[in-house]
Amino acid sequence: METQEKDKKSKLFLYVVIGILLLTNGLLAYKLYKGNQDNLNLTSQNTSLTAEKAGLEEELANLATELEVTKNSEAQKDEEISQLQSQLEGKVAQLRRALNSRNLSNKEVKKLKAEIEKLRKESLVFQDKIRALEDELAVTTENLNKTTTQLNQEKEVTKQLNQTVTERDAVIEKGKQLIADQISVQGVRFRRNGKERETSKNNRADAIKATFRILENKIADAGDKALYVKITGPDGVTLEPLSGSDGVFSLQGGEKAKYTVMKIIDYNNTDQIVSVYHKKGSEYDEGVYTVEIFADRVSIGKSSVTLK
Repeated sequence: METQEKDKKSKLFLYVVIGILLLTNGLLAYKLYKGNQDNLNLTSQNTSLTAEKAGLEEELANLATELEVTKNSEAQKDEEISQLQSQLEGKVAQLRRALNSRNLSNKEVKKLKAEIEKLRKESLVFQDKIRALEDELAVTTENLNKTTTQLNQEKEVTKQLNQTVTERDAVIEKGKQLIADQISVQGVRFRRNGKERETSKNNRADAIKATFRILENKIADAGDKALYVKITGPDGVTLEPLSGSDGVFSLQGGEKAKYTVMKIIDYNNTDQIVSVYHKKGSEYDEGVYTVEIFADRVSIGKSSVTLK
């Protein structure tokens, strides 16, 4: 009987121990499961946090690229745009430094995400401002190009008009020039009674006489006109004037030329007969004497005579 009682106590103790062991194993199994679940959650959170950081880094890289492109815009000449560009670049750099910090919590990453989203909105507003300013600049440039084109066209028209006026003035000036015709050149001998007689003998000629007609010209300037008569001897040398003048006058191109006789006539736009004389200082040589007449600095007629 006593033995049976002991067996019952031993079995009861054994059951208690087994129960405690089962309970302990259950608790250990629960803790192990719970730990595994926590580890899985933590791993999942870390993976999600890493992916989110990578996405934010990509977003910041895109923002930086967009801002780099806007540096080439003509709108950067505007002071406000330039300042906004610098501010946005500074914010991108600041968020990058914060994002690259170690051991960021989920809360910190969410805060950075919100700041990056805010920066994205600011960048969009900035891009809109640049596009609006570029449109204004494009319109201004187009208008400027049109104005420049119009000015160039007007300049070309003015140039053509000036050229036309210049050509017209040149034609008028040419039309105003006097013309000499019916040029007669001869040697003359003066008689004691003052009358003259034509001669072709060089040793009998007292002077060389040139007679010519200045033609009627209604558009020429009336009034005193200086006529320069150049007489060239057989040796090709211009005969010197006997009036004591230096015998030099200017041609239309500005170059200087020699003359032999200068005569001023009162021109009234009608035909006018003119005679000039060169009285010898010494006997004339044999040969051809050429007479050329100049008015308004151009040659208006030419003829010659031969003295033998």
